Amino acid sequence: MGFKNLENIIENTGRVLYITMTYHGENKLGGGNSTKLDLKKDGEALLDYLSDKKIAIDLSHISDVLAFDVLNYISKNNLKISVIASHSNFRDAFSHTRNLPKEIAQEIIYRNGLIGLIFLRTFCTTKILIP
Repeated sequence: MGFKNLENIIENTGRVLYITMTYHGENKLGGGNSTKLDLKKDGEALLDYLSDKKIAIDLSHISDVLAFDVLNYISKNNLKISVIASHSNFRDAFSHTRNLPKEIAQEIIYRNGLIGLIFLRTFCTTKILIP
């Protein structure tokens, strides 16, 4: 992992609020929302690194499998990491793989995390809504 690069970013910026593990596809940390891939060893190393650093892990853009793995890994290893979804909607309201399933949203809330919404039509509706 590029922890030295991350340390340089933190030193130069003073603070990092959160880290997103993936975008849409797969990388060396795990699977994005277009996949069904799980947490990889480098993803575990990142979570271990983040513990006690006051940098949240963002569950936006990751696969459901990866999200559950992240939550389980944090619990199993008693890591001190806040969990957020910086910009995700709810799959029960609109079915899209980028939106959070109920169980993940509930777990973020249970852990006192934050969920930010995104009003991008792709994740809210297939219709153009004109008042």
